[in-house]
Order: sequence, then C-alpha cells, then structure tokens
Amino acid sequence: VFAPAAAHVAGGVDPSALGPPVADLVALTLPQPAVQPGRVAGEVLAVDGFGNLQLNVRRDDLERAGARPGAPVTVTVGAAVRQASLCTTFADVAAGGLALLEDSFGRMALVVNAGDAAGQLGAGPGDPVRIELAGPQAD
Repeated sequence: VFAPAAAHVAGGVDPSALGPPVADLVALTLPQPAVQPGRVAGEVLAVDGFGNLQLNVRRDDLERAGARPGAPVTVTVGAAVRQASLCTTFADVAAGGLALLEDSFGRMALVVNAGDAAGQLGAGPGDPVRIELAGPQAD
C-alpha cells in the first residue's frame, strides 16, 4: 500500500499531492485472553492464506496456565474438539497433526502440518477458542 506513495515521494512529488492528511486515526485494541490454571480462553484473530488460525493468545499465556513445550492440549473451536500439541515447528507433529505454535507476530497459531486448520476446524476470525491442558505437562 505504501510502496507507490514512497516511490512518488522519492521521485520528488510533494507528499501533500498524495491526498488529504489522515486526521481520524483510531487505536484498535485486541481482545485479551482469559487465563486460568489449566486453561486459556481466547479467540481467532485472523486466518492466513494457508489456513493457519492466529489467536489472541501468546506463549506466556499458555505458560501461566501451566502448559509446557511439547505438552498435549485439548482445543475447542465451535463444535470441533481436537487434541493438539504445543510445538515450536510444524515438523514437531505428523502430517495432518494439529499444533499450537508461535507465529512471526509473537501470537499462538493453530496449525495443521501440511493441512488447513481453518478448514478442518470450520473456524474463522472472531470464533472463540478454548485451550485446556491435557494430562501431565512435559518440561
């Protein structure tokens, strides 16, 4: 979006010629997850082009709930209830496996190795997500 404007300015165009100034900026706040021992309730913020579901949950939210890397979790999105693992890479689960991993924005994402989490779970932006610890948490 900004690349053409930057090119024009770099080429000597006066920035005021690009349009009226923006005067009504609105600060958006993201919904905060609810963290309790053994569970985190959040929501889907976005779906990327691969079907990965970005959540409003961060790794430290899961850690405050008691989750540890490699730990099994139960994920509920709408009517879908699935088992997943808290992972660091897609390769930590088998093809078709559901995982929670940290994305490039520092948020947790529900992903399917070589698959489409949004399609498999029937989920999209705004959908509630519940993550519950399943069994003993690994270190």
